[in-house]
Amino acid sequence: MAVNSKTQMKRYWIYMLECCNGSLYTGITHNLPQRFKMHQAGKGAKYTRMYPPKRIAQSWKIPGGRSQALKLEAFIKRMTRSEKWALIRSPHKLHMTILHVIFIVFTTIMANNL
Repeated sequence: MAVNSKTQMKRYWIYMLECCNGSLYTGITHNLPQRFKMHQAGKGAKYTRMYPPKRIAQSWKIPGGRSQALKLEAFIKRMTRSEKWALIRSPHKLHMTILHVIFIVFTTIMANNL
């Protein structure tokens, strides 16, 4: 049976941009090259209009839908600057962090149900 492309779940990217002032901007998109071009053209987020991006510092393709990507984006945005740079230097740690958070949530739920 063929799958209708409209019913397929979009894959989202979480990305971190290094801006001209040295700051980091985190966002999500389903088309990373297009979104980066928008940021560079001043048509992206308000923040990147004020502080244009120099480069994509890091990106991750996230399985799942927009909801999962937004939750992960919020998680990254709560990180300190040094934690974000550590994540950029070691991008595999994002997946380890996700698994750690899932484990903590699961064990908390299980402990509360006992």
